[in-house]
Parts: sequence; structure tokens; C-alpha cells
Amino acid sequence: EMAAFPKKNILLVDDSEIIALSTKKILDASGFKVLIANSGKSALELFEANEDIQLVLMDVDLGSGISGAETAHLMLEKRDLPIVFLSSHTDKDVIDSVKQVTRYGYIVKGSGDFVLLSTVEMAMELFESKKSLKEHEILLQQTQRIAGVADWSYDIQKNHATWSNEMYKIFEVDPKNYTLTYESYMDSVHPDDKEEFEKIYKESLANKKPLEIHHRIVTPGGVVKYVIGKSEISLDKDGNPFRLIGTMQDITTQKTLENKAVENSKFIETLVNMSPAIFYIMDIVEKKMIYCSDAVQKILGYSFED
Repeated sequence: EMAAFPKKNILLVDDSEIIALSTKKILDASGFKVLIANSGKSALELFEANEDIQLVLMDVDLGSGISGAETAHLMLEKRDLPIVFLSSHTDKDVIDSVKQVTRYGYIVKGSGDFVLLSTVEMAMELFESKKSLKEHEILLQQTQRIAGVADWSYDIQKNHATWSNEMYKIFEVDPKNYTLTYESYMDSVHPDDKEEFEKIYKESLANKKPLEIHHRIVTPGGVVKYVIGKSEISLDKDGNPFRLIGTMQDITTQKTLENKAVENSKFIETLVNMSPAIFYIMDIVEKKMIYCSDAVQKILGYSFED
């Protein structure tokens, strides 16, 4: 059953006044508000003057002047909305003439009220679904950008990957000039991490187990980044791995802070051990020594193990 949509404003573009009025009557009876234009020029003028137009029914052949396809293209340059084409012809050449235009249906004139109304409602439903999906994708991209997380998939047999926008940002590469293959990915892996990466990757495929790899990458500009790659393995009907679907997170900032903390800890430990004073940390619950400085052994003669 067709989804119920609030009745919308339609711009009907047809160079035949009789057909236009007949089509308008059908749409009016179903609660739509219809504006009529008999040429591409007048259609563009009405489109500019009425921002509440939410769907366009466009005749392919508008006689002399701007064609239906060109008129639709000019409208879509202004804003996105569903366009359904009308024509008295089913010739391949006529249909091909509108292929380059984003369209939501093609109606042969005289197909009847049901075909007209159901196509219009279907076009609205498809447009709303597309709009909702686009909003979801934008939200996902924003979330990934904030979290530093990206998603990807890799077809093992075709040796081809698909990346989200955030993946390209993490690797600092241009989508237009970057080939997504296993080899190109390995070119980005830090030289000191390549061997371990390939070992974990091959073991994961052999065992058909989820993959998790912590490693470094080197961007084309020479920047070293720390990343975590996680993925699930999809199996074909014979039980063989054929696709990886996963995420990647840039943890460079976190890793840098951790490395700095380790360096600071070692520096403090060195200063403590150089001091003649006795320092120790005791777990009073477990009654166990956690740490003691070198001065404990030098002054008291006890080692940490004692």
C-alpha cells in the first residue's frame, strides 16, 4: 500500500493545453495543487516564482524552444526535487533524451488516472527516502569526523575497496587519484609494521575470524599516524572469505599522549632512583610492595623481590 503523503504543489509542464487541463483535473480531484506552464521558458519563470513547488510533471517534447530535458536540468541546478517525465512516445531515442537528468518516473500519456497518480505518489516516496538517506549519510560523516572513525569494505576476490570520506581524510589522499587495492593500502602501512600486519591479516582469513590490527600509516606528506582497524569477514556459499567490512579509527592523539606519559614516567623514575632518599609504593590491602627506589637496596640492603 502506498505511503500517505500530504498533498503537494505540482508544476505541470505540457505544450498541449488540452492535455494539460485534463491532467490537472485528475490531480486536482486527488487534492493536489497544480500550476500549468506551456513552455520551458514559462515553466522556469513559474519555478523561480513559486518555491513551494514540490514536484514537476515535465513533457519531454515542448515543441520549439527549450526541451523538457533541458528545462528539467536547469530546474535541478536551482534545487533538488522529484521530476517525472511525460511523453506520447515510447521510442528509445525519446527515453534516452532524459537519461542524463535525475528523474523519478516516466509516464506515457493516456496511461490512465491510476498510473498517473501512483507514479506521482511513488516519486514523492522515493524522493523523501532519498532525502532521509542523504541526511543520515551527512550525520554519519559528521559523527565519524568527530570521533575520528571511518568505515570501509574490501572485496577480496576483486581486490577492490570502498572507503567512506573519513578514510580518505585519515590517509590524506585524494579519492580521484587513489587506487583502492590491497597493494596501495600496504604502501601506506609503516615499514616497521608491514610484516606484523600481513601476519595478522593472513591468520584472520585462514581462521575466518574477526580482524583487529593496531598499526601505523605514513601519509603521502610523510606524517606518521596510529590507527586501529577492525573488521568482520563475510563468507561465500562455500565458506570462503570474500569480503571484509570494517571500521578504522585514528588514535594518533591518544597514542601520542600515551607515549608522552611513558616517557614522563621513565624520566621521573630515573630522577627517583638517582635520589639518595627512599621511595616506595605499598598496596596496604594486599600487603605487597608495588615499587621501591634503588635507594632501598643501597641503604637497607633489600631488593624489590625481597
